[in-house]
Amino acid sequence: AGDDILGMTKEEFCRRYGLCPGGEDFLNSLEYTDYPLTFSHHFDDGRVADVYLVSVPGSDEIIILLDDVTEISQEREWFRCILGAIGDAIIVLDRDKKIVWTNDVAREWFKDRGIEGPAHCYSLWTGAKEPCPNCPMDKIFEGKKVIRYTERVVDESGEERFYDVIAAPVLSPGGEVAQIVQIARDTTEMERMISELMNARRNLEEMNKRLEQQNLTLKTLSEISDTLQRTNSLDRILHIVLTAVTAREGLGFNRAFMLLVNEQEGVLEGKYAIGPSSPEEAGRIWAELSREPRTLSETLEAYQEAVGKGDSVVSQLVKKFRIPLDSQHFLIEVLKSGRSYHIKPDNPEVWDKAKEVAEILGYHEFVAVPLISMTKPVGVLIVDNMITGREISDEEIELLKSIANHASLAIERSSLTEQLRRSYQKLEEAYTTLRENQQKLVEAEKLSTIGAMAAQVAHEIRNPLVTIGGFTRRLLKSIPEDDEKHRKLKIILQETERLEQIVNDVLSYARISSHKFTLGDINWVIREALVLFEPEFEDKNIKVETELADDIPQFMFDESQIKQVFINLIRNSLSVLKEGGKISIKTRRERNYCWIEFSDNGPGVPPELGDKIFQPFFTTKSSGTGLGLAISSRIIEAHKGSIWYRNNPAGGVTFYIRLPIRTSLD
Repeated sequence: AGDDILGMTKEEFCRRYGLCPGGEDFLNSLEYTDYPLTFSHHFDDGRVADVYLVSVPGSDEIIILLDDVTEISQEREWFRCILGAIGDAIIVLDRDKKIVWTNDVAREWFKDRGIEGPAHCYSLWTGAKEPCPNCPMDKIFEGKKVIRYTERVVDESGEERFYDVIAAPVLSPGGEVAQIVQIARDTTEMERMISELMNARRNLEEMNKRLEQQNLTLKTLSEISDTLQRTNSLDRILHIVLTAVTAREGLGFNRAFMLLVNEQEGVLEGKYAIGPSSPEEAGRIWAELSREPRTLSETLEAYQEAVGKGDSVVSQLVKKFRIPLDSQHFLIEVLKSGRSYHIKPDNPEVWDKAKEVAEILGYHEFVAVPLISMTKPVGVLIVDNMITGREISDEEIELLKSIANHASLAIERSSLTEQLRRSYQKLEEAYTTLRENQQKLVEAEKLSTIGAMAAQVAHEIRNPLVTIGGFTRRLLKSIPEDDEKHRKLKIILQETERLEQIVNDVLSYARISSHKFTLGDINWVIREALVLFEPEFEDKNIKVETELADDIPQFMFDESQIKQVFINLIRNSLSVLKEGGKISIKTRRERNYCWIEFSDNGPGVPPELGDKIFQPFFTTKSSGTGLGLAISSRIIEAHKGSIWYRNNPAGGVTFYIRLPIRTSLD
């Protein structure tokens, strides 16, 4: 061999390639090898050759074979650079799933798993000593297809990492799977980002649900508030509130009970309740309401109609609550404290006090919310879920308290409106009474003047009339009836009697202001009045029916004036009844009043006349003063009674008189 080998001395050559284990004698080193020595040599001009050194036996010569692999070396370098630039782990497995090659990235990632020594894929990914059941690599050996899956690795510190793995078969010339190449990409950060995004999405969804629920809550409160604002009726307000807390579109409680403060009697009493009385009834109601979608406002109408068919049980339950306001009852504590209570058996301190209420309701869990207005406690609202058994949430209680606040204000507004209405009505009645009294005062002054003058005139006329009447009656007795003079004298007598009646009416009207009250029998006075008209009843064949009660005691009245009332009524009936007519008189007692009903089957009172028939000097007859009913009305009013009339459906008219039964004038 020459002194130089590939441009190097033997010593340089040995040091460079480490090929001199037996010393620096290059030839001696070849004696220690049984195979050709191979290595790659880079020339100064950039070429690369694979060098094969073989010693010649029995000689100090060697055979040097050079294979120019410059292009292959460049491709290898490019491949190495590409693999280094990929940043993914590359692992090559044989058919026994043994790792036969890895790149630098894989060695760095899995250095704590013994990848530098003999290792298998299952020890790399799972740390197991045995093959994994249902190993994805088995599918590649069977199907010769590329697969993709995710591996989860937990290191010794407990840190969790994720890898996206693509596994592909490497086929032999015979088409069999000789090896498997795994390319693993660390997706831990991406998985964390995805997890964070999923958590953020869930949080957003939960927040969106809460916002939707809050929006629904605000909408529900708005609809309830608007509905409550449109009514001042207490009954309507209570039904709206009860419906709002039990309807599905509202709070959806199964049952609701309303208790209100009765200040006059000093009690908290059950007023209204709503809800099904059984699961079967609940099913019918909910099925009926779910046939078509409704707004809460529509449900407020439909739900009341549906539940109203079966709420007798809950209505009976709420009537059992009648609690004195000064008692130590649990609901009085709710009312006075202004606090809401969620009653459940697992809260012994409250349960012991509220157990009595739960027994009445027939269910162990309920919520009691006070109704407090701006000035005073109004009542208590109780709800439960007896039918479904669903537990009541804190959010539902808060919403219930909001509805209770709206209800309290609406109830107080209704109360104030009712007080205002009553005050206005009293004021209007007082104004009407004042105006009527003013008119009566003016009328009384006029009538007083007219009455005094009429009484004076009537008194002056009465004496001549009596004289004329007396002489006329004498003359009639002395002249035969078939004489023409008898007919003329009879006409004079009739007109004289008519004038006497007018004078008597005027004098009676003028004397009404004076009364003589004594204990009297009203039935006896009626009979006395009827006796006066017996001849006329017989002449016109008038049938008189009386039904006089025996339980009417004697009471204070002016017999003469009350008798005049009956005379006036009888006279009016006789003036309109045809022959064969009927008069009916009934008396009865109702508590501290005596009732007289005076009826006839005549033509009745024309509807357009109204109460004009009781006005002085009003008459529809061609004769008469129009004072009969006016006198009767004034007499009854003077006795603190009342008189009015109604036309009978079958014809005729009935006058009703109501007199107080007083045994003394005190």
